[in-house]
Amino acid sequence: MSSSSYKTRFAAGLLLVATAASHLSVGLAATISVKPGGLQSALDKAKPGDTLRLAPGEYWETAVTKTAGREDAYITIEGETYGAIVKGDQDIDNDGYALKIEHSYYRLDRFTIDGKHSKNNYIDKCLYVQQNRDNDDKAKKIKFNGHKFRSSINGLVLSNMDINNCGGECVRMRYFVTYSQVYNNRITNCGTHDFVMDGGSKNGEGIYLGTSSNQWDDGKNPSDEPDESSYNHFFKNHFDTQGNEGIDIKEGSRYNIVEDNYCTGQKDPNSACLDARGDSNIFRFNTCEDNLGAGIRIGGHKIDGHQYGQNNEVYENLLENNDYAGIKITMSPQGAVCSNDILGSKYDSRGSSYAEKLSPEGSCEKLSGDLSAIAKT
Repeated sequence: MSSSSYKTRFAAGLLLVATAASHLSVGLAATISVKPGGLQSALDKAKPGDTLRLAPGEYWETAVTKTAGREDAYITIEGETYGAIVKGDQDIDNDGYALKIEHSYYRLDRFTIDGKHSKNNYIDKCLYVQQNRDNDDKAKKIKFNGHKFRSSINGLVLSNMDINNCGGECVRMRYFVTYSQVYNNRITNCGTHDFVMDGGSKNGEGIYLGTSSNQWDDGKNPSDEPDESSYNHFFKNHFDTQGNEGIDIKEGSRYNIVEDNYCTGQKDPNSACLDARGDSNIFRFNTCEDNLGAGIRIGGHKIDGHQYGQNNEVYENLLENNDYAGIKITMSPQGAVCSNDILGSKYDSRGSSYAEKLSPEGSCEKLSGDLSAIAKT
């Protein structure tokens, strides 16, 4: 089956969280017109329910949120057009970020974040989502959508964005980021520092979710522990990183759904276009083609006796012309790995003896169907 004829589908039990558009603000919520140079000032004054509407132009400033929205009153940052381009501070030299979200219940919609400052100068992280280490210390236990879990930033909506030309990660979501909806975004040209400027590493994800086990105690998170960034939903995004993974889910991050995305242009032969090092995540209905690594990779490190990267599901994906293999799996057990279309790769699945025994194109007999079921595995 060719990619042009492949039709993705949504299954019953799809994770649904109300979109920010349904969080209608009440009371004194305002729509604030923002011009270039005025984004940080607008964020300083924003209140729950407010909409910051960005006029076209280049915003040469590094902006950080200052207050949280509410579940019933999101703070929205939206562009009048994609011609509203957030660039980050003009004095940044191959470091830093353009926009940082430190609080819950924000919606970003329909503007551009472009990290290129010059031929040899790129913002490191175009969009950085992480609670400030000094804000309320550790992640707190909350109840949302019928689940109880720890969270530091909940309910982010990232939609219809154009994020490109970033030195490292295009989007970094770090430290107990939960129940995000990330959809209809175009994320391209990530990892310029390493993959274009020969920086010597392999950093260049489209979306990096969680914290690598190698960084749990690096002092950058509010607490030094496994990062359980969970219940996030990534769908209908277009990734062409020309760097590393389109989506990379790290050890500790679990119960996330990655579906109906298009992913190409991944340049690390040891990884893949979509990757999970955490447990109990679902990859379905994605198209991954023309990558140097695998289409999808599963497997993480063993830390304090726990083997990360187990019980993930990979089904009904189209994986075409991926150099390493259609699927790379480095450990067991996993959930359903089935009903995938794998074309143009020498290997359907490899990376371990377990992977070599799989039949990833075989029919699925049993699927979890949703996160409630996979969370019980």
